[in-house]
Amino acid sequence: MNPEETLLHLNATADAKWRLMGALEGGSTGAALALVDDTGRRGVLKSHHARAQAELDEAAQAVAQALSRGWPAAAWLAWGVAGTVGYVVLDWSEGDPAESLSDGQSDALERAVEAQAGIGRGRDRLFDWSGHFERIVHPDSGLHAKCLGFSSATQELSRALVRACEGHLLPPLSRDDLVHGDFATDNVLVAGDSVSIIDTQSAGRGTRVIDLTTMGVHCLAWEQGRDTAVRFLDRAVHVGGFGEAVRCASGRALIAVCHAIDHYPHYADTLTSRLRGLADLLVSRR
Repeated sequence: MNPEETLLHLNATADAKWRLMGALEGGSTGAALALVDDTGRRGVLKSHHARAQAELDEAAQAVAQALSRGWPAAAWLAWGVAGTVGYVVLDWSEGDPAESLSDGQSDALERAVEAQAGIGRGRDRLFDWSGHFERIVHPDSGLHAKCLGFSSATQELSRALVRACEGHLLPPLSRDDLVHGDFATDNVLVAGDSVSIIDTQSAGRGTRVIDLTTMGVHCLAWEQGRDTAVRFLDRAVHVGGFGEAVRCASGRALIAVCHAIDHYPHYADTLTSRLRGLADLLVSRR
């Protein structure tokens, strides 16, 4: 994303006029830039994979529908395509980054995921998160190959996840829900028991089980509480059944480990060891 080009496009199409305040730290989906408009409203500029305005429009409508149901997430203030690159301006969210989750915060996040139910149905322009996970967990996928080629620990995890998914690769995952896509504590701000979900720019369609298992896997991977992880994995089984839950959790584990292999190879085996019991934990939910 070219910030200058994007700001020119944004200010030529939006009602408000925005200016750049600086870069924000963190984020796993690309640079985040802090903006402020001429009324003093703050926003966060993020890139978007879309290359067509129609896809962005449909995603914005889906997010707006979820917000109308009480989804405690960052609203989309503006969006568009500058040149060939999509972008979104997200509303500024207040709160402290979640390092772990209390029972009350977990309750609020479970309610948030329920608000996503059915919103993806018929929205075929949205990114297909379920299709993405179906490809990832296939035994011949590139992510499995990467794990098999890295270390004995990642080989063991890959093979355990393949065994856990055996007999559960069909039927296709549901495409009916809105999916955040990176629903982890990294993207949750907390204030007491209230929660705010940020980085909604990757929202697409699929099964909301993806978000529930993502939270569970991340709580295991970053040691944010086994009980919290089990809670979200159990909820995933309740919502989508064991077949959906095991595929979605396995896919998220593969994404996490392969991200570490690509960007933090010295840490990949440590992360893998934290996820070593995931396959057994999933099978015990059957």
